[in-house]
Amino acid sequence: MTDPIAQDSSAYARAQSEQYWKDLDKTPLNKLRFADALLARYTVWWSPQQDENVDWLRSEAGEIIRSMTPEEKRQAAGDPHIAGMVRKLWKDSAYRRLKEAV
Repeated sequence: MTDPIAQDSSAYARAQSEQYWKDLDKTPLNKLRFADALLARYTVWWSPQQDENVDWLRSEAGEIIRSMTPEEKRQAAGDPHIAGMVRKLWKDSAYRRLKEAV
């Protein structure tokens, strides 16, 4: 049997998280932070759609990075979460290119 208090807490946490992302400014940096959160969800547990989801996310994040200004790229390169996501999706060479782009 499932604990109703745990269910309520989980539902509350999901609702708060969803509201946080809805209220957040849709800047390229915040979009990449959201992409990093999605990547974490996609890769924590294996699923049959995992590769497809990660490939889609790689494409979306790449478009966001290409659209960024040099200042936004500098900020992205300095953000540990975004830097980790870039390394996970494209390896260290892509992170070096991101740093060099500024």
